[in-house]
Amino acid sequence: MHKIAITKKCVLYRNALPKTLITVIIALGLSVAATHSQAAGPTAQEQHAEGQLDLSAWKGKVVYLDFWASWCGPCRQSFPWMISLQRRYADQGFVVVGVNVDKDRELANKFLDQFHASFPIIFDSTGHLAEQFKIPGMPSSVIFDRDGAVRFVHSGFRSEQTAVLESELKSLLQ
Repeated sequence: MHKIAITKKCVLYRNALPKTLITVIIALGLSVAATHSQAAGPTAQEQHAEGQLDLSAWKGKVVYLDFWASWCGPCRQSFPWMISLQRRYADQGFVVVGVNVDKDRELANKFLDQFHASFPIIFDSTGHLAEQFKIPGMPSSVIFDRDGAVRFVHSGFRSEQTAVLESELKSLLQ
């Protein structure tokens, strides 16, 4: 792997995921039953999918897949930023997809009541998706380009890094 930037809470890898992880990502995108509509935004039912991820539902879009938990302090900082990103770039083919890893769904729901996410939420109470993506901690994000290829992986969130993250997203939206 080629490490691009390392800080105390963030390690960024560019175009460098193990082949097995890429295979898993492709398999998830092609084999898991669809739970999200491409046309409109997510419905209430889609926001509460349990452990299902269909990347092909967002074919042609830049996808920011964010793994989070209610107990995660940096997640509380990242949520308003992701909501803002979704609003600003949705019309350019951008979508945020949140994956919650809380074992207790009620804790996740309380968190969501505070932040009113405008993007789809997938619940992964078993940790299956987090394990498949080899998520090291909360929050972590995987950013896919319009072709469904993983372009960036981040672990952690710090508000002073949002300019770099947004620059990466903009480069994929062009």
